[in-house]
Amino acid sequence: RHLKMLEEAEAVRLEKKFVDSKPRTTVFVTRRGMDQFNDYLSALSDLLQKARRAMAAENRKTAFLPGKAVRA
Repeated sequence: RHLKMLEEAEAVRLEKKFVDSKPRTTVFVTRRGMDQFNDYLSALSDLLQKARRAMAAENRKTAFLPGKAVRA
């Protein structure tokens, strides 16, 4: 089902055949699929960078002492 959805979105191309009387499906990533995947990775990278900056800013606001956290 997932491969069918990716095929309908033209992200992959499926090749189905029988080898030694057994079904074999080969999946090829299309140029469009690769572009979409790269866009996803770029968005994920941006999100991670924003999260790191937010965490660093929060850590600068809080000084940690043994046993307790103190707001600066």
